[in-house]
Formats: sequence, structure tokens, C-alpha cells
Amino acid sequence: MKIHCPGCRGQISVPREELAQKNPKDGKISFKCPKCDGNLSIPFQSVQGERPAPRYKALILVGDDRRRQTCQAAVQALNFGAVVAESVAEAGFKVEYQTHPLVIVDDTFDQGDGGTAFVEFVNRLDIERRRRICVIMVNSHASTGDPMAALRHHVNHMVGEDGLPRLKHVIQDALKGHRQLYRVYNKALDKLEKA
Repeated sequence: MKIHCPGCRGQISVPREELAQKNPKDGKISFKCPKCDGNLSIPFQSVQGERPAPRYKALILVGDDRRRQTCQAAVQALNFGAVVAESVAEAGFKVEYQTHPLVIVDDTFDQGDGGTAFVEFVNRLDIERRRRICVIMVNSHASTGDPMAALRHHVNHMVGEDGLPRLKHVIQDALKGHRQLYRVYNKALDKLEKA
């Protein structure tokens, strides 16, 4: 994004993404000119612009309204389309016939036992399909990032109540870990096939 500085009358170029990460005050984003150190402010709306269309869809299986809204906001901030299912049957249909590289499920889904039922369904998928899905469980009795709880619940990552305020970053870390795990796994498979 090109910005004109009234102090030095220069034109500076700042990535729109960098500006969008700043916190707006009174509808404006303020920062210093790198050339003259003068204060600049621009309307936040001009920074937001048009978001690119979501490349992937995240399936959100969350019963609690507050948690669901938090999950939707986090995945949309990561440029995922948010798809919500209300029951295990609907979620199973969506996973069976659509691609969702990210699934967020919680312990309140479908009257409280739907989360477990859905995870069992996903884990019975063909292993090639299952490896492409990062399943994150939101559970009020777990700590965020607890690998043993994730293993016990047969999911890729756990999020406790403590992780909800920073859910966007938790999801980013979970997806990064998921990609790294299967990158190493696939390399090992390739070596075995060549041997």
C-alpha cells in the first residue's frame, strides 16, 4: 500500500498485511514514517480492503454459541471459510463429500457426546484422507497444547478455555505442527518404498 507522508512529502510503500495487524484507535492506524520519523495515520477501512476468497474450508463442530463465534472469527482471520454443522450426521456427510483440512470440535457438540462420536468417525476414514485433516478439540477440562490429552482423545491438538482468547495463534501452531509431522512421515515412507 502506498502512503504519502505530509512531513517529508515522500511516498512510502507498506505491506497491507503489516498495517492490518496493527490495532486501530478511533478507526485509524497510526505509525511513524521511516524516512522522517513523522507521525502518520490512515483510516483502518482503507487498510482492510478486500480479503482474498478463502482457499480452504474449516469445519466447526461447536455446540456453545460463544465458543462457535470465537472459532469462526479465528478461522476467518486465517482466511479459511467457516462451515458449521449442527449434528454428527451432518458433519460426517460434510467430511465424506467435501474437503476440510481443519476441523474444530468441542465437548458440547451435538448435546455433549457428538464430539467423541465425530472423532471416532474421522479416525475410521481412509488413512490418506485422515492425514490431510487437522482435528482440534476444544475441551474445558484440558490444557491448551497438551499432547497427552490430544492422544487420549485421538485428535491432533487440544485447546482448553485458556487457549480460546488466542485461538488464531493456537490454530496456526497446530496446523504448522500437523504439516511438519506429516512432512517427516511422508519422507520416511518414501525412503521405505525406495529400499
